[in-house]
Amino acid sequence: INSKLLIKTINKMKQIFSLILLTFSINSYSQFAKGNLLIEGSGNFTSGNSTTDFSTGSNNTSNSNSFRLTPEVKYFLKDNFAITGGLNYNSSISSSTSNNSSSESKAKSIGLFCGFQRIDMLSDKIGMSFGMSANLTTPLGLKEEDLKSSSLSLSLANIGVIYKLNTKFAIEGSGNLASLNYSRSKRSSNI
Repeated sequence: INSKLLIKTINKMKQIFSLILLTFSINSYSQFAKGNLLIEGSGNFTSGNSTTDFSTGSNNTSNSNSFRLTPEVKYFLKDNFAITGGLNYNSSISSSTSNNSSSESKAKSIGLFCGFQRIDMLSDKIGMSFGMSANLTTPLGLKEEDLKSSSLSLSLANIGVIYKLNTKFAIEGSGNLASLNYSRSKRSSNI
């Protein structure tokens, strides 16, 4: 077996597994009636590395780590319809080495988001969710040499599947089918 192909396959599997974990959240109160408050949260940690060997004899090694935490609150204005709001915290570090030169970049950001979600229960245990949201993200506590990135995103079609474990807890897997994004990044020129 080609070891480079195996490493690439393992790294791809890590990315897919991280995306799957990222989309699941645990609800602390899964009653979807008017006036109820639902508290959610999600988070993930990813780590990856790769090495590329060129036919010229040079190589490039890259390493990256990222952490994300997203607490969220939903308030039900009427049965099965909630307004949502929360925070995003992201932190990442990446480094690259190519022959005798190396570089490192760090990025931290915090964001606020709000939106709405409609939930339709198909049975006592299984339901579907549909929502839209807006997210504004800005850099946090950065040094001059760190990557600075701000963004505004509109999620136009968040769709999910809900499984109620009991009257207090549910698991929700969701994904974003369509979005609009605006992003601005800046890095110091001495890197």
